[in-house]
Amino acid sequence: MIADEETAFRLAEDRIAECKRKKAKELDLAGLGLTEVPAIMRELTWLKTLSLGNNRIEALPDWLGKLNGLQDLYLQNNPIQIWPAGFFELRDLLQLFLSDTYPRHLLHKFDAFPRLINLGLIGMGLTEVPPSVRKLRHLFALGLGGNRLTGLPEWLGELGELGLLFVSNNQLEKLPDSLRSLKHLDRLEVEGNPKLGLPKEIVASRDPRRILDYYFRTRASSAPQPLNEFKLILVGRGGVGKTTLVHRLQTGKFREFKRTPGIKITQMPMTIGGEAVQAHVWDFGGQ
Repeated sequence: MIADEETAFRLAEDRIAECKRKKAKELDLAGLGLTEVPAIMRELTWLKTLSLGNNRIEALPDWLGKLNGLQDLYLQNNPIQIWPAGFFELRDLLQLFLSDTYPRHLLHKFDAFPRLINLGLIGMGLTEVPPSVRKLRHLFALGLGGNRLTGLPEWLGELGELGLLFVSNNQLEKLPDSLRSLKHLDRLEVEGNPKLGLPKEIVASRDPRRILDYYFRTRASSAPQPLNEFKLILVGRGGVGKTTLVHRLQTGKFREFKRTPGIKITQMPMTIGGEAVQAHVWDFGGQ
């Protein structure tokens, strides 16, 4: 990044002048060391893509909203603290990238950009996914890496167009079951979340189906499971028909048996309440 502010501003002016001369739809002012957005940009009302990343900008100008044709706006790695009302007039934005800033009031206003398909909120210290993201029903890619998230909301499953989800390097302890309902989810990045208990080879695949199938299968296997078994013990005098009774219960037929020596154990599968149950019948020989 260029340290000389005067030089940075001069380079920006040169690029803006060239953009104006060619009426270019893209303008790249990233990494120049700018501390403010040059005012002469307000004339570039035809811009579609604006890159301001990796500067030192702390306040966005209110006139930014006049560039209402903007579709792609890159603001990452700027310590932006002032988000004027004009910023929320950019209702045609399709892509918005932020990082290394924590604008609290902005987190409740992402629904001001209803057409967003790509939203990056990287390294912003987030402890929850901003609720306003829930209304972005066209969202295809959501980047939340490098935050402090311990969980993801169930409503993520409502974002039916979501195809890419990046949540690496957070503090995730669990994943919501609703992720399995996202039919278009093709890539899931969960690296750097050790509490999820996922093997490295599963995480490295970035395959949502493989990751989610493993995660929910292993969680289910560690949860308490019903033990559909019971033991039936028959005791009594010898020769009274205990073994005959067991045979009748098992086959539905009558048959006489000789006296049982010791203990005879019979496995008897049955159905109770619509569930398969295994009975272990212990037939003690009469004494």
